[in-house]
Amino acid sequence: MPISKQCTFFVRSFTAKSDKTPNSDLWDLSMDNRQTLCFSKCLSSIRTVKNKAEMLYMFDFGSSSTVPWKLAVSSTSAALCVCHLHEGMSEEDLVWELVQNSVHFHTLQCCNTLDLALMERLSAMMVPMRLSGHVFDKRDHNFYKKQCQSFFSLQCSCAALL
Repeated sequence: MPISKQCTFFVRSFTAKSDKTPNSDLWDLSMDNRQTLCFSKCLSSIRTVKNKAEMLYMFDFGSSSTVPWKLAVSSTSAALCVCHLHEGMSEEDLVWELVQNSVHFHTLQCCNTLDLALMERLSAMMVPMRLSGHVFDKRDHNFYKKQCQSFFSLQCSCAALL
């Protein structure tokens, strides 16, 4: 059956005057659907997080989580899409799947679990201001080497060069 016909049947089941529910083949929250989400561990792990701009649907896998951050999506359809993915997928696998399918998502992490940026690393990233007529000397060369070391110690910097 074409998808357009399935969509029409699905919408009509809600707009009909009777108390008829959608066909279980079209309704993944039905107990009779072959791919029901009723018993999905993923569906029961959804928590809503609200900020000023939007509502996020965060997945909290609790003790089975493999990363310190939580995956969050901004739409119910994206949340259901994540629920339909394989139950055994890790958060990283889920993220790769979302990226490959161009699904917008967020990663959320408690601030007390974040690593603090070292002040030395931050200062190495600052570029000093040089006035006209400045002569490049040994201190500038040492600063340049320190910046390079700091830059290449970051995983994201190395990944950006690949």
